[in-house]
Amino acid sequence: MKKLLFISLALGLLWGCAKQGYPSGGPKDNTPPVAGVAVPPSGSTGFAAQEFFIPFDEYVTIKDAENNVLVSPPMKKKPEYVSKGKGVLVRIKDTLREGTTYLFQFKGAVADINEGNVLESYEYAFSTGSVIDSMTHRGVVLDALTLKPREEAVSVMLYESGADDSAAAKEPPVYITRCDKQGRFAFNCLKPGSYRILAIEDENKDMRFTAGEAVAFSDTLVVSRKAGVADTATADSAATEGAIIRRGSARMPIQTDCRLLISTLKQEKQRVTKSDFLSKGRLQLVMQSPLGDYELKPLGGTAADLVCSLNPKRDTLNVWTRNGDCDSIVLVMHADGLQDTLKIRMKNRGKSKAALGPVGNLPLAKTRAENKVHFFDSLRLEFINPMRPTQDSIITIRNMKDSSVVRARILLDEAGLKGVAEFAVAAGCRYEVRIEPGMMADIYGHRNDTVKFSAEISSPEQYGRLILAVDADKGDYLIELLDEKMEVVSRQTMKGTGVATFEHLSAGKYMVRAIADLNGNGEWDAGDYWTHRQPEHVVYLGKTLDVRENWDIEEAFSLKE
Repeated sequence: MKKLLFISLALGLLWGCAKQGYPSGGPKDNTPPVAGVAVPPSGSTGFAAQEFFIPFDEYVTIKDAENNVLVSPPMKKKPEYVSKGKGVLVRIKDTLREGTTYLFQFKGAVADINEGNVLESYEYAFSTGSVIDSMTHRGVVLDALTLKPREEAVSVMLYESGADDSAAAKEPPVYITRCDKQGRFAFNCLKPGSYRILAIEDENKDMRFTAGEAVAFSDTLVVSRKAGVADTATADSAATEGAIIRRGSARMPIQTDCRLLISTLKQEKQRVTKSDFLSKGRLQLVMQSPLGDYELKPLGGTAADLVCSLNPKRDTLNVWTRNGDCDSIVLVMHADGLQDTLKIRMKNRGKSKAALGPVGNLPLAKTRAENKVHFFDSLRLEFINPMRPTQDSIITIRNMKDSSVVRARILLDEAGLKGVAEFAVAAGCRYEVRIEPGMMADIYGHRNDTVKFSAEISSPEQYGRLILAVDADKGDYLIELLDEKMEVVSRQTMKGTGVATFEHLSAGKYMVRAIADLNGNGEWDAGDYWTHRQPEHVVYLGKTLDVRENWDIEEAFSLKE
């Protein structure tokens, strides 16, 4: 018994000690690795080694060094990067040039092993000559339309001042760096001199400008300056820079720091990227870019044999054949220089339904804006299949306020996919809309069952108004009103100074921008590197507008430099 009691006490003590012995942990490490003094040290001259070592205060790992370490000037044979304990060993595989300063920029390539904290930026430099080049150049790259940094990584490159345009597509730059999340970039360890500058979203990572890549360029040579000299490009100046550079204009004076506006010129040829039957009698064609004028017809037939409808972005074409049982077709298309013959056959032909709308029960979509209708608008209907106009296309509308009833005809658009009731709505009213069975038919002869829905009409007091006094030089301008998602809500064209009034605005926050429409085509145009055409100039009103119900806002908007 004494032995059993002793063993029980001992086990109890051990259990209590074990419970108290668990580590409590501690605050999570959010600090990136800290670099020590490299071997040889950064800034060494007369460099003749084939490797260097960068020590850190903790164990580290390498993250995608091929893309996250930038070397200026670029090396033909890329260095090897090895994590070695608490440090990174860099082995140089290329032959070093005489009298040259090399700069290694680690852009998020080093992280600690335990928590994965990334060292966003670290630079190591050496010279094979007797001095380290110490000049610098700083700037910012912004999206040419939004004037905000791009989400994608942007590479900025410098070329010798005498390089021609084709160098950007054929040769690596003499210096390269990358923008940070704010769009800022900095070249360090530059030779004194002037350079051509280019920024691209280098999608294929080849340090060359390729057609289709976003690009920004300057009509001005940039000059390296001594490190430590105050930057000339500030947030305020960046908001007012960017004067329009017209094609063929003379070179501007050399500048020390710059703001580059990046844009993507769509030069790809129009083509059909996807084509398929959605059901018997209905197809969908997805285009490479928005469609302009087009002609589509079946082989051996005419355009009248099809009903076509473009989506709002004009890059997807929905097509209905007059034959509701059609499951294979050959189409001939002419659009934007494209001439193509498309052979399309439905997949799993035996399992498909006869038509999209079920026979005897043609569904109707809800009215616009989830049964809420603007007092200045009309009752609108959207259909799934194209409808055919008939004298029977009548709807019954009952005013739920006074129970009065009217009958109105539905006016169809050309495709028969949208309809407008021939009826003037009254502000503040609520209506019950009814379509009796068989009143409407689609192009396949299917008629509707009973359809009922209600529509609530808004009142004028539910909207605000913006009155914008625009002060501008002569020329065409697009004045755009944007919502919080930066989507265009409304657009007006102006010629020089004038007043732009935006009526019937729903309560919310808006922004305003102006586009100098140089070619008068009614839209913003990206830049073209090969013709030296800068993106069309964009100016934002420097504030967010809070539009309220039954309220007018008056603002002055100056577009002059």
